[in-house]
Formats: sequence, C-alpha cells, structure tokens
Amino acid sequence: MLSVASAVASRMEVLASEAAYEPRYHNRLHTADALTAMCLLIQALQETHFSVDDEWAAALLLAVTAHDVLHPGGANAFLQEFEQRSVTELQITASAYAVDSVWLQRVKAMILRTDPTLVSDNHDRVKHSAFEMNLDWACVLLNEADILASATALYGPALGEALALEWALKNHPLHHVVGTPSGRRHFLSSLRFSTPASETFGMAASVEQQIKNLPRT
Repeated sequence: MLSVASAVASRMEVLASEAAYEPRYHNRLHTADALTAMCLLIQALQETHFSVDDEWAAALLLAVTAHDVLHPGGANAFLQEFEQRSVTELQITASAYAVDSVWLQRVKAMILRTDPTLVSDNHDRVKHSAFEMNLDWACVLLNEADILASATALYGPALGEALALEWALKNHPLHHVVGTPSGRRHFLSSLRFSTPASETFGMAASVEQQIKNLPRT
C-alpha cells in the first residue's frame, strides 16, 4: 500500500506538470497538508496507547494521498462525483501492485466517504462506540486529516481564501462568501472532531475559541 501511495504521489506530480491549471485549494499542497495531519493523528493515537497496526497505518496513508487525485476544483455536482474519479485513478495505479483486495476496498471506501455531504454521517456512525481501528473510525480519521489545517487559526483563513479563488473560477455560488469572516464562522461551526487524536490536539476547543474571536457581521 505504501508503494501504491508513492506511485499515486508521483502521478500527481506528473499531472500537475502537464496541466494548464491546478486548483487553488484542492492541489498538491492540500494533499501534503492532509498527509501531514494524518501522520500527526496516527502518532497521537499511538502515543496515547491506541493501537494502529502497520496495515491500518498504511491504508490511512494511501487513502489520504489518493483522496483528491484528479480533483478539478469546485464542488461535486452529484454525490461522490470527484471522489469516484480519485477511486478510479487509484484502482488503475494499484493494478500494478499486489495489494490485498480487502485492503484496497477499504481504502476506496474511505475515499468515497470524504464527500463533504457524508462527513456528518461518518461521525454519527462512531458517536456511541469506543475508538478502535475499523473502517468507520478510519473514515473519521481521514475526514479529520482532510480539514485539520483549515481548522487551525494559523493556516485556516488563508486556505479559505484559496478555496474562494478556486470556487470563483468554477462559478460556485458561494465563492464570494467562503473566504470571509462569516464564511469562516460557518465552516468552523460545521466541524466535528471525534477521535482521541484530535482530542489530544484540543481541536474542538481551538475551533470554539476561533469562533468566539471572529468579528460578527
């Protein structure tokens, strides 16, 4: 799985070098942000004595590396539109490697469940269960890694502005809102953190403080 992740990353570099346009938010930097976040979340779990074995760690790293490959910018017109593109590209890349089919299906399911409209349901699925490495908790970990940088006070506002520029090019109706304080308030208010890892980093409290500090318009 790690070999596939490396191949996907190399493929993304080639695609970016050949493309006339790379999305302002959903680009290689976003993938790097999410990959870094995933590494930190896994490390936090391990340091607080939650078990993440090598196969689950590799699956999580593959999923986060591949989750936005071929993302054209903008937002889905229908359920899992862009996520399905990423899954198809992953399947093509993985076909050259001996990846266990069970693990590949888990990774593909994780990517499909990064569709923003499914994130709340992912958190609901684990709401009343203790943390353990299974597909439902893996999906939540991926969701948290996906937005972790945007949820921080240091990097979040600039990332919101980048998303606004991306959406403007795609004529998204909310492009003029997403990068503003009110847009950030809406984004932060929608976030959920469920894993022991994000609790270790105090993400929920940080988000709550950011909301209090934002100017009301």
